[in-house]
Amino acid sequence: AGNPVLIDGNLVQYSRSWSKAVDMHDAIKMNNSGENLGISREHKILAVERRPLIERTDTVFYNMGMLRLQQYELEFVPDNLAQPGLVAFLEDLYLGTSTAVSLEGTTRISFAIVNVPGSYAADRFRLVYRQLKKHVPFPVTVSETKSSYERTTRSFIDQPLAEMIPAIKVYPNPVTDKTMQIQFVSQPEGNYSVQLINKMGQCVYNSNIFITGTGMVKSIQLDDTISAGTYQLLIVSSAGTSATQQLLIQ
Repeated sequence: AGNPVLIDGNLVQYSRSWSKAVDMHDAIKMNNSGENLGISREHKILAVERRPLIERTDTVFYNMGMLRLQQYELEFVPDNLAQPGLVAFLEDLYLGTSTAVSLEGTTRISFAIVNVPGSYAADRFRLVYRQLKKHVPFPVTVSETKSSYERTTRSFIDQPLAEMIPAIKVYPNPVTDKTMQIQFVSQPEGNYSVQLINKMGQCVYNSNIFITGTGMVKSIQLDDTISAGTYQLLIVSSAGTSATQQLLIQ
């Protein structure tokens, strides 16, 4: 109801002094009476994990339990993790999505628990690191050339290779003037369904768009009848893959 409550948390620390094995430097999780969020490692659930320095494709496997049928939010708070070429993504095995997680500032990702086994699976989420080494430009195709969008679109040209990783990005967020841009990075050509879902689970906007190239940006003008607030944007490809993002509409 717009008043977030901290339910549970965990900590992962990295140093040359620590090993990959679960040992005296790690802390076994004591379960709460309600919802739980721990770290799965070597068939144990941890509250604190101390590991060696981050390696390419290093992964944090989260373990959830006792979740209810409602909306939740994961909050990632990095401290001194940023380094050249290192990026992180939260993989959602239920939705089949991969969402970028900042290594410099706090990232919040909303998700819903519904009455489907995969939705509340203990191993639904994992954080995957990737190491990128190159910096290359890539072309951007803009579907709309109004001057009000030119500054926003230009910022996507000549981005690091991290921007080449397959993703669907929405900006600005918060959405202003009921207009949003959706950028398809390294996504296959084809039809995509775009749905906007309110907190009641009702679809208030539904359309289909067709993309033809990497980096393509589509502009969507929402109806004035859509009230300000927080929504879930669901984008589904013709192949059945999906991506979700929380949007704040002003």
